Amino acid sequence: MLIAPCPVSPAKRPAALNRPAARPARTKPLTGSLLAWAATGVGVLLLVPFARGDRFFGATLPFWLVVAPLVDLAWVERRRIARCVTEGWRAFARARPARNVRSQRIARRACSVARS
Repeated sequence: MLIAPCPVSPAKRPAALNRPAARPARTKPLTGSLLAWAATGVGVLLLVPFARGDRFFGATLPFWLVVAPLVDLAWVERRRIARCVTEGWRAFARARPARNVRSQRIARRACSVARS
């Protein structure tokens, strides 16, 4: 059996329900741990030859040690990366000189006295 909720007027609601919902606190992404994971993975790949992969493991271990944390880091920092790319592109577009434009020089006379 379904029971429909009984509507309550705003005056009879508790004060806490009348306020708008608070935004959840944004937690800072764990970029430090992802960088540490990638650095540790690079160290393991450099120091342990077995971890580089063979015909049994293939390239799965190097992927999980190095590539996966870098992909996660790129996803976590995607807005900052996009902002840096667009700012760099705008700076490049502003600094680029105009093409196919000659510098303006003082025009020489067509007939000079020395030539005639």
